[in-house]
Amino acid sequence: MKKWIIGLFVIALISAVSTAALAGHIYYNEMQVYEDYQKRDLDIATLENIYINSAVPVKIAVTEGAPYIEFTQKFVDVLGHHPTYTLDIETKENSSYIILEKEKNIDMEFLVKESIEACYVYLPEQAINKLEVKNSYWSGDIDINLNTINIKELNVDASRGNIFLEGNYEKINVDASYGKIEIKSKGLAQVNISGNMECILNGNYSSIEIKNNDNKVWIESGLPADVRIEGSGDIRLRGSYKSIESNAYGNLDIKSDTICKAEFYNDGGGIKLDGAFDEVVIEAYHTNIDINTTIVPKRISILGDPAGATLMLPSNTLGLDVICKWKYCDDEDNRISNFPIQISDFPIQMKAQGENFRQYFFGDQSTKVSVQADTIYSIQLLDNGYKSENVVADKDQLPAN
Repeated sequence: MKKWIIGLFVIALISAVSTAALAGHIYYNEMQVYEDYQKRDLDIATLENIYINSAVPVKIAVTEGAPYIEFTQKFVDVLGHHPTYTLDIETKENSSYIILEKEKNIDMEFLVKESIEACYVYLPEQAINKLEVKNSYWSGDIDINLNTINIKELNVDASRGNIFLEGNYEKINVDASYGKIEIKSKGLAQVNISGNMECILNGNYSSIEIKNNDNKVWIESGLPADVRIEGSGDIRLRGSYKSIESNAYGNLDIKSDTICKAEFYNDGGGIKLDGAFDEVVIEAYHTNIDINTTIVPKRISILGDPAGATLMLPSNTLGLDVICKWKYCDDEDNRISNFPIQISDFPIQMKAQGENFRQYFFGDQSTKVSVQADTIYSIQLLDNGYKSENVVADKDQLPAN
């Protein structure tokens, strides 16, 4: 009985080894290669609006000659059962609809050694009213390099996008899981970006909204822009802004040359503001806050449980009204007597105090500073050496308490 079982085991083992050897021989020596190439010319008169829907990665670039599209495919497998695609172009008046569909799929992907497909779109150097690019493939890529073409409206929807633009734009909407976008806007663009993309934006913008982003965001706006950012990457802004709003978990390094309102939520990063901020609201946790205002601010509010705050104000600040409230404190060693205002270059005086609050003032109390925190922490009020030009001399114009 035992010999019979052992014999069956040996036969099964030999069969398995033989099958594996045969499969390996076929896989490496008897591969089936399939290649496809398709080319379509584009009518330059129908390229004012361009709509692209592709099941393969799309690459869009500029050509000095006549515009056209190329589709290339190379497929290597054991059985020779390759996927097939159809490229179709429809035109209507001044619009072109480019559709690249997958006609036949494959069943046994583990037998595939190589599968490379791409759609290349070459556009002329002329203005585009609307360019819309969608990749219906689950891991679809879109590469756009149109540094010499003006686009009124650009819409991109892909898994990954590498987008490089330089020109005049009005609206740019990009939704991609990852990749990189770099824009040099000569017009006044409205930009919306969703996804974990590295964002580098320079030029002129009316508004910028970036969300679901854990990557680097660097912006330099030439004209005052409204900016809203959600994410946890490295955020750096330079240039001119009207308003900045951020819900982020990373580091914020922001400088505005124009009068700006700012509102931030931050957890575990750092906030550094430098410039003409007249109203600031920050809710922060475990965050170091550094604010350096080149104008006398109207109001600064700090909420949450930050690690500490340094407020640097212009030398000619007319007055301060500072109220600090906290939920919890430990006064065993009377340490709270010098807190929360640890250092002040301004001649503040105690206005009121209680178990969980302190209020200070000096001058006309026109600049309001409000701190409402979970626990007490140190605050520094420093003279930054600037002389602000926005000081209100007429007390009738001062904001109400």
